[in-house]
Amino acid sequence: MVAGLLAVAIEWATLQILSVLIVGFVLGQIHAFFLAWQVFRQIQDKLFEVDRVEQMTWHVTLDDTSIFVRTPASERRTSWHSIQGMTDTPTMVAIWYNSGYGFFIPARAFFDLSARAAFVEWVSERLRSATASSSAINPPIGDAVTR
Repeated sequence: MVAGLLAVAIEWATLQILSVLIVGFVLGQIHAFFLAWQVFRQIQDKLFEVDRVEQMTWHVTLDDTSIFVRTPASERRTSWHSIQGMTDTPTMVAIWYNSGYGFFIPARAFFDLSARAAFVEWVSERLRSATASSSAINPPIGDAVTR
């Protein structure tokens, strides 16, 4: 790029040649970005296979008070009060323990769309109930009762 500018400055090349060089450079950068992105995805897929997470068996029990997740290596019980939220996307339902860590249920785990909608509504109700009971126990600052 710099060589092209110098060539134009000392009149070895025309502006048309410099324009072609710039367009070629930009297209090369775009191609390199997509190529690097594809390689990164392949690396992530290989790491997922090596980690054997896709072969792990998960047993999940959800009830009115908590979520119980059991894997061959660990068990975890989390109350609905500790759940930060839920996200419903076309490919999965995510139940978030915090902003960066959650539990994901793929769309194929549900029999049909109505079963999925019923599950999402049930989880939403548990989260609303947990939020309501938490706010009743711990009133927000400024709502303190004075005598």
